[in-house]
Amino acid sequence: MMSSSLSDQTRYAKTLRQLTKQCRQCRDLFGNDEAVSKLIKPLDVPDNACLDLDLYLDLQLDIITTVFNISVPKGNRKVVAENLRVIPALVKALRTGTSQTKSNAAAALFNLSKLDSNRTLIHESGALGLLIRLVGEGNSETMTDVCKAMYMLCWDRANTVAHREKAVSVGAVRVILRKVKNGDFLDLLLPVLTTLSSLPSAAEEMGKMDAVACLLKIMMESGDKNSNALKSYAAILFDICSFYKKKLHARTVPYPVWGTQKGRKKRHWIV
Repeated sequence: MMSSSLSDQTRYAKTLRQLTKQCRQCRDLFGNDEAVSKLIKPLDVPDNACLDLDLYLDLQLDIITTVFNISVPKGNRKVVAENLRVIPALVKALRTGTSQTKSNAAAALFNLSKLDSNRTLIHESGALGLLIRLVGEGNSETMTDVCKAMYMLCWDRANTVAHREKAVSVGAVRVILRKVKNGDFLDLLLPVLTTLSSLPSAAEEMGKMDAVACLLKIMMESGDKNSNALKSYAAILFDICSFYKKKLHARTVPYPVWGTQKGRKKRHWIV
């Protein structure tokens, strides 16, 4: 595949994509560094190379989707992420790929980030900034996988504070809250915001962006009785008000009997 023409490479990549989707044994074959390198090698072309752009985008889609497929087995995730070509290829796909390619690249990052040791590699690659940019673009085709990847990268048992602080520093709170204020993708964005809100830097930024009034307004207008949504609202409000406890005097909407006991306690505390 590495020495073939672009059209041949695209045809072979499509076959690999189909095989690794349908066959567990085929996915397992990529549990070694050499096989992964051969898969990614056709994408190693300069950005200014003269080639058929449509064919290259098809090739990129098929290879990135294959990376997603082979990252499903737990046993492959360390080998795949630690291959020197893989994460840069996923980052490039987030930047230059089609909407479907970007979505599949984010899905691959989500799978790879389930392994604690891989999260640092992904953070160091700059992928998080590109995921945040995609959230800002608000493309419904990519949003689900992008938000799942962001959530996993921000939820980190080993280096949670450092990685969440990095997310805040590259604009995650600002971008997410703008979407939330518009009522966009709340079910996807609120969990991500919840992972960040306990950080003082995030709580301060949300306070400056009038997040308390925004969240209360959404709660009152939506009448959402979904326990998970209420839990997210309450957790974020609790974190902001804890940070601004001497300055803010927030009033919650009267939802005393909805949500979990933990969520109700947080809402009562905010009052």
